[in-house]
Amino acid sequence: MGCGKSALGRLAAVKLKKKFIDLDEFISSREKLSVREIFERFGEEKFREIESRAVAEVSGKTGRVIATGGGVILKEENIAALKQNGVIIYIYRPIGLILKTLKETESRPLLKNSGLREIFEKRRKLYEASADYTVENIVLKSALRKIIKIYKNYIIKL
Repeated sequence: MGCGKSALGRLAAVKLKKKFIDLDEFISSREKLSVREIFERFGEEKFREIESRAVAEVSGKTGRVIATGGGVILKEENIAALKQNGVIIYIYRPIGLILKTLKETESRPLLKNSGLREIFEKRRKLYEASADYTVENIVLKSALRKIIKIYKNYIIKL
């Protein structure tokens, strides 16, 4: 959360002429509720079920750049679905930079129960283990260039 997945995903999709999908926006559109509202009304477990169905649906097609929510990593089935048609890029941003730039913590449901540092440390190993590539996002343009290069190399290998 706060690492730049959505911003980088949108920019990469434009550069690569691919469809962009922000998974949280996709879920909100389908459910007619914001992610925050889903968490508040139904809890995290129900949200993760909805999220897994959405991952299976959007990753079943090619030609897409998908920005997932940070919790997608919590279920192995999500990782398997995402890898079926592409690569997973872990966008790493140092926690200090995330804390500096993350403005609307009240719109992030999990931050009500846990601190960002705790979530970051708990998930970091999962991100690293599941990712095909890691891109450090300190400077947005530099991170975007790396993502484009990864995609082009991936296509060449096919």
